[in-house]
Amino acid sequence: MRPKHVIFALVLAAAAALLLSDPASAQCAMCRKALEQNGGTMASSFNNGILFLLATPYLVFAIVGGTWYWKRHQAARRRTPLRESPWRTSLTPSPR
Repeated sequence: MRPKHVIFALVLAAAAALLLSDPASAQCAMCRKALEQNGGTMASSFNNGILFLLATPYLVFAIVGGTWYWKRHQAARRRTPLRESPWRTSLTPSPR
């Protein structure tokens, strides 16, 4: 498969996983009961903290993968010689 097809398939799979997943309770029954007694704002903050901890490994993986791809792309560009276009040669001074 070409790289564009692989990227498209990954994006499609991630979108399907996000859209088709059921909302789940993030805490155990004891934590939920304790948080509900203290007020709704604390429970909301606790849920946001869980989501933050969930997203961190994916963010690290994306940064490492993006850096690897960028370095690989830069190395490939350095190996490929630059082609001179015809109009560029007309601008250089001719040897006398």
